[in-house]
Amino acid sequence: MEPAFSAASLALKTGGMLVVVIALILVLAWLSRRANIPGMNNTRRMKVIDTLMLGRNERICLIQVGDSYQLIGIAAGRITPLAQLDKLPEPVDSSTEAPFSKILEQISSSGLIKKKVSASSDLQDSPATSIR
Repeated sequence: MEPAFSAASLALKTGGMLVVVIALILVLAWLSRRANIPGMNNTRRMKVIDTLMLGRNERICLIQVGDSYQLIGIAAGRITPLAQLDKLPEPVDSSTEAPFSKILEQISSSGLIKKKVSASSDLQDSPATSIR
């Protein structure tokens, strides 16, 4: 009598099921990280609230660190703190876009900015400005 399954067939089926189980474990691990389920042990202390792309490699991010909010500028190889906010500014309605200067003026005059960061000292020490 010949066995119903050959050894090669059995090894192939077992290896295939092993690959499926490992792939399923990886997918579930990725999903559990992406879905911030309450009650899970979430130890993240920072959270990106909003991002605005300014160019191909430049963007501004509003992040929450503990109870404060930070506005940072991100460019290729550089992160620059722009402002520290006490509370979140009101969301901007995208259907009626205001010029950036008006939005910046509204944030500055509302007293939301706790500390302005001066970038002029960074520019003076920057290697890019010392090109002769």
